[in-house]
Amino acid sequence: MSNLTKESKSKFKWGFRNGAIGIFILMLWAELAHYLITGSQSLPSAQRMGYAAAFFFLVGMPLIALLVYRFKFIFDFFRSVKVGVANLVLICLASIAGVLFYQEDPNFPMPVAAVESLAEMVNEDSAQSAWTQDQRRAWQHFEDFRNAHTYFTYHLLHGFGFHSLPGVNPDCEIDDQVVADKLAVLKSNLAPVRERFGEEYAVALEARSGTGLGVRQQNAEIAKFETAWPDFWWSTFVWANRFDLLRVYQSDWFGILWVVLFFGVLSNTFRGGWRRLRKPVKYGFVMTHGGVLLLLLAAFYGRITEERGMLQLNLGRTSDRFQHYSGDVQKFYGRGSFGSKEAPFMVRLDSFRADYHDVLDVVYASEKDGGFVEEFKDLEPPKIRVYQGQKLHYDYAPSGSSFPEDLTEAGGGGLVPWLGLEVLDYQRQALVQPVLKKAAVSEEGLPMARLQAFGLDGEFAFEQILFHHFPRPFTHAQTGARVLYRAVEDDQEIRELVSSAIPESFGQVRLVGHGGEEEANFSVTEGHTTEVSHDGNVFKLEVLTAIPVVRLVRDIDGSFIHDATVEHPPFEDATNPGVLLKITNSSGDVEERWVLQHKDHQPPAIFDHLNFEFVWNAWTAPGGEKWWLFQLPNGDCQIALSGDIQSLRPLEHGGDFALSDGSKVRLADAEISAVLDKEIRPLEGVDFFNPAAGAVTIRATTPEGVEVFNLQAENDGDWRDIRYTGADGQPRIALLHFHTDQRDMPLEWQSKLSMLEEVDGEWQPVATGAIRVNDYFYYKGYRFFQTDARPDDPTYSGIGIVYDPGIEVVLLGFYMVMFGTFIVYFINPLVTRKHRGA
Repeated sequence: MSNLTKESKSKFKWGFRNGAIGIFILMLWAELAHYLITGSQSLPSAQRMGYAAAFFFLVGMPLIALLVYRFKFIFDFFRSVKVGVANLVLICLASIAGVLFYQEDPNFPMPVAAVESLAEMVNEDSAQSAWTQDQRRAWQHFEDFRNAHTYFTYHLLHGFGFHSLPGVNPDCEIDDQVVADKLAVLKSNLAPVRERFGEEYAVALEARSGTGLGVRQQNAEIAKFETAWPDFWWSTFVWANRFDLLRVYQSDWFGILWVVLFFGVLSNTFRGGWRRLRKPVKYGFVMTHGGVLLLLLAAFYGRITEERGMLQLNLGRTSDRFQHYSGDVQKFYGRGSFGSKEAPFMVRLDSFRADYHDVLDVVYASEKDGGFVEEFKDLEPPKIRVYQGQKLHYDYAPSGSSFPEDLTEAGGGGLVPWLGLEVLDYQRQALVQPVLKKAAVSEEGLPMARLQAFGLDGEFAFEQILFHHFPRPFTHAQTGARVLYRAVEDDQEIRELVSSAIPESFGQVRLVGHGGEEEANFSVTEGHTTEVSHDGNVFKLEVLTAIPVVRLVRDIDGSFIHDATVEHPPFEDATNPGVLLKITNSSGDVEERWVLQHKDHQPPAIFDHLNFEFVWNAWTAPGGEKWWLFQLPNGDCQIALSGDIQSLRPLEHGGDFALSDGSKVRLADAEISAVLDKEIRPLEGVDFFNPAAGAVTIRATTPEGVEVFNLQAENDGDWRDIRYTGADGQPRIALLHFHTDQRDMPLEWQSKLSMLEEVDGEWQPVATGAIRVNDYFYYKGYRFFQTDARPDDPTYSGIGIVYDPGIEVVLLGFYMVMFGTFIVYFINPLVTRKHRGA
């Protein structure tokens, strides 16, 4: 009996202490193995023998010896529950270290050995001034590390004797009295702000200012503390780098902890033999342990095979490759079983849209020198995110006589708002069309007409507003037909205009002198020649051609020519019109120059001292049939083909006439005295990618009346000025700016992608999907998701790329653990519970 007791006492058992020691030895062993492997890879093959020998004697041989001669010793290590608990404690501590130490970005890690090279320079007190790019990146990471740890240390110790630390100013630099004095000055100046924008805005402004003043002093103190201990922060950074504390979750020693967990779970799963696992009561146990093993294996496989990077595309662009975060470029290949490469594919960005908040800014201003000057230019105006039914009130003062009921009800404390705004309607995506409205007696109206074009199928195509004083006609691109609107005095004027021939001309060319004066002017027709004089020299000009859309490309000889290979409709809208001139000087030198209406597109010239300007005439340019639309003083309208008096006939509002191809043009409305307004047309059935901007209908109420108007957040948004007389008898101007707030994060951004594969020698789309920030599109092993956008480039989309074949299996492992735990702790007790009296 005594011998048995002696043997049991002498038998080695794994406990918490020796188990933790064993785990630490494994962690050191893993770091040594990694050092020898990576060190050998950086050397030529002839110099790797030393590392190979060290790996064999220090890593391989001890491992083999333990597995052969002390297998039970190792098996007991992994099987020990106390070792498992110690391992879990170390995993938790390591995870906490990953939070306490500022971690490097795993997608953009610090270059290898960059920190050590900087440390050597510091230790040797090197005077070298030229740092490598890797060293600069390492120093940038150190500055981020120092800033993060200084901020944390400051807030951790500020209430526990922070100013007693060596090197720190013993006097706290946060002076509450200074903050209070500045707030008192601000409060005394808030009276006009409170009157204009209300109590809520003034209180919020005061609170933000107090917080900002305190944070500003606090940040100044933190900045001094950051530089107070330069050697300490640098040494901490260097040693944290050496122990992989800057990359805890990617370190080898952290990986060893999970390896210990894997083998611990594996060895304990079959404790007592595998036959017992076939019992129903063990199903939950098997599922839980199997889930842990599965997710650890899948995570390891995914870690060694994953690919991560970015794909940057603009609308309509296609790419067959993406860039890893490391900078390497990877082509897209379909991924088969175990990551095998299959046929290549390409990715095309079909649609993209970032949906930002629509906001309404209210700015009070005064007129000066033909412009506006803000009353509170040093304050950011209230930025209101609009919604339907919203009511806003401004300019609080005692009420006057005959005050509107809406404003009186919104008052309180003897003060009422003199300006009220109500959002009657708000559409996140809407079509805002200009419409004609009959001018009021107080408004200055102009003759206007609105025409609508319909296709052969009767579907609405487009519409255009015509002005009597603006010679731009309604243009139908398919037929080249044009309609010019004129307000006339009587029928005699109508007949004279219809009977008069319209000379064909592409427009006018002007030669402008050095002082901006006009030196020559001639009509542009093909083949027209003329001579002009400039600075005492005579030049011969010949019009070779003129077209509505010039697309310039550089020729072989360096000159710019029109790219005629691009197909375009025969009567294209003049978006970039130009005329080709042949210029010959008195010496016989010749230049062929495209003179464009948009001068910022103008190519370099040989005779650069000759400054030509060109204006396209859409009415007289050669094309299809030309129609006159007349309106008499009584409002009646008539339509006629130019040169055909027999075609003259009345045209009622809502009536239409046919063009040469059978399509129709309708007179929507026409007014002798009209003003332009905007009409909101809600878009129904459109998807997220429709580029239509938001629109809002606002009713503005002042003591002088009510205005209802529409604003759209397209481009830079819409402005509207509300004018009224304030309680002090002074004129008020409230500028309303409705726009999209692109300085804030978008509500959502999405991209629509197409995957293209080569079919019969041509790349064709085979799959389409939409992506969001947390919504992946999966295709042949790759996951695509939205990462970023650029407010200044609405066609750009940043797309994240992930190839990680272990994700699904990891998720399966998590579900197994979850359901297995549920079975063990909920199902089994209910099934195996013994009832009283049984």
